[in-house]
Amino acid sequence: MNVSEYWPEASWKSDGSLQYDQDPMRQSMCDWLDGAQGATAAFDFATKAVLQEAIGKNEYWRLVDKDGKPPGLVGWWPQRSVTFLDNHDTGGSGAKSGASQAAAAAAGPGGAG
Repeated sequence: MNVSEYWPEASWKSDGSLQYDQDPMRQSMCDWLDGAQGATAAFDFATKAVLQEAIGKNEYWRLVDKDGKPPGLVGWWPQRSVTFLDNHDTGGSGAKSGASQAAAAAAGPGGAG
């Protein structure tokens, strides 16, 4: 099975916080997967968005949707959902790695030595 990246927009409130209901994002992912006719799974960016908001703001009530299921694609279509947390494209460098990158940038193109 292939794993593909399809990242629809999450639903946000006017104050910049994440909406509790991420069904529009999940539906968009399900529609996209339907269009692939079973040829792929997808990274679950809906779960990523909810996890980051829940952990960053201690809002653990977000980890269950209105039906008592996980709030991302995994709650609707677990067979086609692949957990995604972070990587180099989404800010997952971590403090240590970020410090190393900052030191390399400060050293310039030739490096530190």
